Amino acid sequence: VLNELRDSILQDTSTVFSSLLAEWQKLDAFRRFLFPRLCFAIKVISPGVVWCRKLDTSLRTIIKRGLKMPARTCTKYIYLSQALGGMGVPSVEVESHVARAAQAFKFVADTRDPCIREVALHQLSETVAKRAPSLDPSKLEDLAEFLNSTAAPGEGRAGYLQSLWSAARASLANGGATIEITQDSAILHTQRDNKLTWLKRKLAYQELREAFHERHLRVLKENADQGRAFDSISLHPDSTFFTYTGAFLSFPQYRFIHRARVNLLPVRTVQARC
Repeated sequence: VLNELRDSILQDTSTVFSSLLAEWQKLDAFRRFLFPRLCFAIKVISPGVVWCRKLDTSLRTIIKRGLKMPARTCTKYIYLSQALGGMGVPSVEVESHVARAAQAFKFVADTRDPCIREVALHQLSETVAKRAPSLDPSKLEDLAEFLNSTAAPGEGRAGYLQSLWSAARASLANGGATIEITQDSAILHTQRDNKLTWLKRKLAYQELREAFHERHLRVLKENADQGRAFDSISLHPDSTFFTYTGAFLSFPQYRFIHRARVNLLPVRTVQARC
């Protein structure tokens, strides 16, 4: 099923980006119609990091070729959100990490249906008992410690044991988030110092995505080759924010700047920032 879905997405993406549509229309079609077809499979099937990375690489190659972007354009710029100055192209790997971490939090924090939480904690305790003998599966603190650590003392690889919790553990670490398991619910601590309870569970996806975008921005600015250019362009408040409306100018390295606002700025200011 995953291979058929991958081939279908790659074929349709190649068709869209090789068409006569405008650049912003190609991006909009990919984000609105093509990428959402992957979201359900990512949440339900859990394809794995390797599968997601390979698909990201293939999609990124098609997008760069279709938009005539330089091959050396920083990957983080493509996946960075528009609000932070990026292109806002969704990443399969990031979406997979976000889905795993958010699902794990919802299961252990569910106060609406205690049965769901009981089953989730039971499965988590079984995973802890097999993978981390130094932790006590009967203690909520040790269950949370297992989820929030990349490795526990005396833990074996246990490659035969793969579950939602082993995947969620890596996803939480990549997203810089931790889960605090309480007696009757759980709390998600995000990298932005926000505490999400069960009542705010709908914000989990947004908070986790923002954590990945902030990491992309940090890596992009530290890039010795392209960081300074991006730092200058991102000074403009509308930089790349109108990528999906067609109201932008093209530049060799970072191609999307809002046309209306640029025309209102002095020429020297525009040259200095771009």
